[in-house]
Amino acid sequence: MMNRNRINKIISILEEFEMKIIRFIFIAAVLSCCLIMISACKGKTDENSTPDKVKINNDSITVNEGSSEIKAGESLKWPGDLMIDIPEPKIKITAVLKDDSKGQCTVAFAELSNEDAKAYVAKLKSNGYSGGMELSDENSILFSGIDGKGSQACFAYNAATKEGTISYEPKASTESDNNTEKSGN
Repeated sequence: MMNRNRINKIISILEEFEMKIIRFIFIAAVLSCCLIMISACKGKTDENSTPDKVKINNDSITVNEGSSEIKAGESLKWPGDLMIDIPEPKIKITAVLKDDSKGQCTVAFAELSNEDAKAYVAKLKSNGYSGGMELSDENSILFSGIDGKGSQACFAYNAATKEGTISYEPKASTESDNNTEKSGN
C-alpha cells in the first residue's frame, strides 16, 4: 500500500511539472512572436517627426513608422491584405501590428470561446499549416505551423481571459532570391 501511495504522489508531481512546462512554453512562444513583431517594427525615429506618425480617432490609435504600423482600438478590422492565407475568425480585434515591407502581421483579439479557438486551430490545419508546435490544456491553446509555401502562422489563446494573438509571416526571401532580384535575372 505504501508503494502505491508513493507512485500516486510521483504521478501527481509529474503531472504538475508537465503543466508548468506547458505554461512556460506557451509564454515563451507568445513572447517570441511579440519580439519578432517588435524587431520588425523597429526603426529610426527623430523627435521632429513623431507627432505626424500618431493618429488618434474616436475609437483607435494608430502609430506609423516607415512600413510598420501599430493600431489599437475597439472596432478594428481584420487585416486581410497581409493575413493572406489565414482565415478570419469571429473575434473582437483589439490591436493590429503590421510590417508591410515583410508582410508580417499580428492581431491581438478578445471574446473568443474555447470551442471556437479549438475550431480555429482545426481550420488552420485544414488550410495546410502543420509541422510546428501544438500545445493545449484547459487554460491555453498554442499552435504554430508552416504551409506548403513556407509561410508561418502562430495562434496563442488564453481560455481564462478569452484573449490571444494570431501572427502571420510569409515565406522569407532567401539570399539567392535577393541576389537574383538585384542582378535583374
